Amino acid sequence: MDPIISFPIRVDDFISTLTQAISAEVIQQLKNRNIPTSPTNNQEELLTREATAEYFHISLPTLNNYTKSGLLKGYRLGNRVFYKRSELEAAPSEIRTTRNSITQNQRRA
Repeated sequence: MDPIISFPIRVDDFISTLTQAISAEVIQQLKNRNIPTSPTNNQEELLTREATAEYFHISLPTLNNYTKSGLLKGYRLGNRVFYKRSELEAAPSEIRTTRNSITQNQRRA
């Protein structure tokens, strides 16, 4: 049986050290498998549906409607949908108010 060595350490310090060690190991494993750990200049950062909805402060059904209507362009990878961050930042945003919609409806009539 291996001897057990104990020494006093604060819980916060232990968690910090453990987190750094795990992060370093995960990054090393990703590099060993040639998986990029962060987007490079020629790669787009893809956001999940949840992250995109949070980015715009909208619900997932609203995001789905925006995608179906063509306001946002989604990309399917397998059975998941992602959105390009650069396209989200460039997406037009129109502020619709009751006054604007009444005026537009009156103009159409």
